[in-house]
Amino acid sequence: MKRILGVSCLAFAGLVVFSHPAGATEKQGEPMAPRPIPKAEAPKAALKAITVYPSRVRLDGPRDGQRLGVLGQYADGRQWDLTREAQFVSSDPTVAAIEQGRVRAVANGQAVVTVSVGGQSVAVPVEVSNVADVPVSFTREVVPVLTKTGCNQGACHGAQHGRGGFKLSLLGFDPAFDFAQIVQSAEGRRVVVSQPEASILLQKPALVMEHGGGERFRVQSREYELLRRWLEDGAPEPSANDPAVV
Repeated sequence: MKRILGVSCLAFAGLVVFSHPAGATEKQGEPMAPRPIPKAEAPKAALKAITVYPSRVRLDGPRDGQRLGVLGQYADGRQWDLTREAQFVSSDPTVAAIEQGRVRAVANGQAVVTVSVGGQSVAVPVEVSNVADVPVSFTREVVPVLTKTGCNQGACHGAQHGRGGFKLSLLGFDPAFDFAQIVQSAEGRRVVVSQPEASILLQKPALVMEHGGGERFRVQSREYELLRRWLEDGAPEPSANDPAVV
């Protein structure tokens, strides 16, 4: 039996092969340094055309928005993301405003966003509708912010027992539970409706107060302003008619 086990171990050991890149050396007791990943370089050929995604924008509601992506096609057949280099100009900022490549609804109407980069331009039609002064929706607007910023993920407050005495449903699957946790639990100390900026809900993720999860968004960022507006609206609760993922 010992001989059979010994042969089996030797046979298995023979299958394990370690190799190093050509010319690489390893000092005894020191691990091999990882090989650097080469960084892609932008095309040097002439820019032939650009494509903007989406090609048309429809905004529905007072706080709707759409980020535009710009892809360049080059003479050598390569494509390259030009979104950060592109310039965006709205024909009517009172209808559709531009915020760092994102089109934001301002008022009902139509406008055209001109996207320009490298001597190429594309016009993107924009239609805005249903813009009215309505309260922020907890289910449709607040919960997505908590999900996007990672507040309700498994490594944070979406964990089985939450974090720091504060628990949210994992990835926001239960808005009614999340509302109760934010507004009603801990004697309501997480929100100050009369003074939204003093709310823990805003101060901790913006790192105005110490926060074990670090900075999740900045003061006056889009996420910050949306949560602040929800508090200004009186922190309305979820509605039974809110859409749900199935």
